Amino acid sequence: MRNLAHPAFDELTILDDAIQSLEDRDRLKLAELRTTLSGAYAKYSTLAPHLERHKAIRLRKRHVSTVSRLWNAVAGTGSALRATLLKLGNGTCPYCSMGQAAIHLDHYLGRAEYPEFILLPANLVPSCARCNSPRKSVKHGRRRLLHFYFDPVDSIQRVLRARIHFESSRPIMTFILKMPPKPSAVTSLYAEHCRTLKLLHAYNMHFTDYRLPTIVDDVKAFGRYGADEVVAVFRKRAAARAARDGENDPEVAAFYAVAESRPFVEWAVAQ
Repeated sequence: MRNLAHPAFDELTILDDAIQSLEDRDRLKLAELRTTLSGAYAKYSTLAPHLERHKAIRLRKRHVSTVSRLWNAVAGTGSALRATLLKLGNGTCPYCSMGQAAIHLDHYLGRAEYPEFILLPANLVPSCARCNSPRKSVKHGRRRLLHFYFDPVDSIQRVLRARIHFESSRPIMTFILKMPPKPSAVTSLYAEHCRTLKLLHAYNMHFTDYRLPTIVDDVKAFGRYGADEVVAVFRKRAAARAARDGENDPEVAAFYAVAESRPFVEWAVAQ
């Protein structure tokens, strides 16, 4: 996992452009709303990433309806804002780091609870379909998900690990979080992030069913040079991937698991 570059948009310009898309009579009614949203945007930037401290603003129903219409106009399919945000992080989902295409814009603070941030670029995080499923980033006054624009994701301690075992002669890859005795605050949040999105289960399924067969082919290709060469190759792959995508990328954990499982390497070479 890696941080994403902060969206290079002026949020008030985005808001003003959206308002200009309305009819004249509607634009005049939004003077009060613009002032409210401008104050909320400033507070978001001040509090981030500790957005659990923000108290949602109660907007009038007609204002919520208007902001929702503005969302469709400004960030709908084909908009420049949507296209730019979806390209962050090489167009893949930062929430799961499984290489899934980012095809949605997730509202970090949800639209229903925090309508004041529906249009705020800093609140819009690219995500895959799975990670954009309904869930709350803040619950009972605590954050449950990493914010990839603001949290120091790159400083998370290496806690994601994988191991390979056999069930009925079939290799199974299982992921766990090996937490240190005194984890940093962002490392603890990462663990909560994994629990909220059920990432370990997703990794178990994805790597056992889809990645292990291709990994077996790679092991066989290098196996002719001996098991020690396979171990060295996968250790190098893990280090290279970690340098690019972070220590807690699932591919990194998988590569280390291969390097540390001599029974799996010997089994794969023999296939």
